[in-house]
Amino acid sequence: MERVSKEERQLKEEHSNKDEEGNPIINDASYDIKDIEEFQQVMKGFYKEKVIIDGGDSQVYLKSVKQSLEDVEVEWSGKEANDYAYLYDAFIRRRILND
Repeated sequence: MERVSKEERQLKEEHSNKDEEGNPIINDASYDIKDIEEFQQVMKGFYKEKVIIDGGDSQVYLKSVKQSLEDVEVEWSGKEANDYAYLYDAFIRRRILND
C-alpha cells in the first residue's frame, strides 16, 4: 500500500501547478491541479489497476485504504460512485462496530 500511496502522490504532483521553486502548490491540504479533467481520467485509470496486498499487518493496510478513500479528489459517477460509497461505508460501519 505504501507503493500505491507513493504512486498516487507522484501523479498528483505531476498534474499540479508548481510554485517558483518547482514544488507542487497545495491549498487546504489539496493539490492545485492544472487540468482537473485530464487528472480525473489519469486517476480513474490508476484506481482501476489491481493491487495485491500480500502479508504484513492488515490493519495498517486497511487504514491506508481508508485514508486513500478520504483523500481522493475524483468525482465519481455511476457504478464507480456506488462502488466508492459501498467501500467507504464499510470502513465507517467497521469503525462504529469496533468503537
